[in-house]
Amino acid sequence: MSLKNKELSSIPNENDFQPQEERTHVPQEQVLEVRSQLSALAAEVDDDTVRRFIRATGGNIPLAVKRLNTTSEWRAQVKPELMVCKACAKKPGSHYMHVVGFCKQSRPLVLSCAALAQNRVHDDNKEHLIQCFESAVKCMSPGVEQWVWICDFHGFGLSDVMNPGIAKTFLDLSGSHYPERLGLFLGVDPPSVFSMLWRAIQSFIDPKTYKKIKFIPYDVVSPQSKLKAELERWFDAETVAWLLADMAENRDKAKIKSKVYNFSAVHKAASMGQLLSDVPSPMTTAATTANGFPPSTVHDSRGTRQLLKRFESCPRILEPQATAVLNT
Repeated sequence: MSLKNKELSSIPNENDFQPQEERTHVPQEQVLEVRSQLSALAAEVDDDTVRRFIRATGGNIPLAVKRLNTTSEWRAQVKPELMVCKACAKKPGSHYMHVVGFCKQSRPLVLSCAALAQNRVHDDNKEHLIQCFESAVKCMSPGVEQWVWICDFHGFGLSDVMNPGIAKTFLDLSGSHYPERLGLFLGVDPPSVFSMLWRAIQSFIDPKTYKKIKFIPYDVVSPQSKLKAELERWFDAETVAWLLADMAENRDKAKIKSKVYNFSAVHKAASMGQLLSDVPSPMTTAATTANGFPPSTVHDSRGTRQLLKRFESCPRILEPQATAVLNT
């Protein structure tokens, strides 16, 4: 059962929702002021990163310096750019959260679905979050600084409510070490029990992030579908078709039993230039399907054609997750 209107009362509404807020101009003088106070470890960050931290702190220079130094120390110790989700490397399908395409503003699109995530272990999920964040950054074209996240709540249950640590970890990681990276969060089909988790975590959400969050129903059969309208607002027709097909597939009990995202397999196909060789467009018509593509092959769950082209042009984007070799 999805959230009722009264249960959504404490969740961001259309008046709060401001995902297209213009990036605040950061004067070069502020960038230089921050740079003059950075530790030797943080001195190598680029100006765009400095500006993101200044924006995230509302222009508070001492706080921006402190947070940049802390993040630089964290990156030196954790090495997130080399992070591998060991759970997914050992068992593909442990999680279902990865880049699947891009929005109209060329921001990487991350999609997750609770029903396909088999692993609920906190540390494993933390590894996967970091790996996913770094993957999204690698997919960014010059001038792009943010990603979009669609969280499909299908399969979300009471056990997830009783384990708020994963949600808190996301907020901590994104706030502390990936500020101003989230451009938009769309939560699809949150169930009634989600309201319990929301009440527990909303006080930890900073005001800027709060304005980028929106929850929408899974109402694809409605003539005035809010889901379709929202997706069409942010994504081109092909990506909208892909997303709707993936969400429908994730609600098909017969299909999700064997559905996994295998980073290694995607990387291998990309390296061989075979990602797009036999994949029809998600805009394929019924007539085209009848002329050679069986319905089961119309939807390629590995991602949109735009993303697969990016992977073929640069398979290294999928590394190190796709090439991880773990000691048993």
